[in-house]
Amino acid sequence: MSTDTAFVAMTTRYMLERRRNHSLEYINVRTYDYAFSSLQVIPYVMNHWRTHGLDLSPDFVHNLWEQHANKRADQRPGEQRRAAKLTLDAFRTWYDTQAFAEYGNVQAVYQPDLDMRGQDVEIHFPNGTAARLQLRIVMDKDYSALKQVRRMRRNSRGLHVVDCVARYKDLDRSAQPYLPQPEWYASVTAQLYEHLSAEVNR
Repeated sequence: MSTDTAFVAMTTRYMLERRRNHSLEYINVRTYDYAFSSLQVIPYVMNHWRTHGLDLSPDFVHNLWEQHANKRADQRPGEQRRAAKLTLDAFRTWYDTQAFAEYGNVQAVYQPDLDMRGQDVEIHFPNGTAARLQLRIVMDKDYSALKQVRRMRRNSRGLHVVDCVARYKDLDRSAQPYLPQPEWYASVTAQLYEHLSAEVNR
């Protein structure tokens, strides 16, 4: 499952509405990491949604667990919590991709093979430059002024790989999963565009 996916079918407004109305819990208990060690869950879920539509229902989570989990005796509740957490991770990845496109005015592409290396979204600017973003949410309540683009390096192909941090103050915490505010996506893309344009014009 290595097909690149450019998300254009769902607006952020639609996704945020669905986020407000689901009943899944985002609980990260690493004890149950084994449950989906044999499946790349995020690309699997996103590919399913591409075909069947966004689904954040308990039935979807149950079916994900039923069909794909590595089950252990008497561990069903924890394994299903893991399935719910990964489903919401897939939602956040899809939303991130769409939000960068919508709020940052860039082309944003999700690539499953890059995701497995921790690179969440590849963005392409109108001037022909591009970067791969590693997104992190930091939940400590530190309101100090820190750059949202924290670290930048080049990969073997010369493409920028950028570590982007959304801090507690940057987040919409009204529902799960927590998501950066629209202005965060806009700010990250503006900073990157300025940096990459400066490099092109050297």
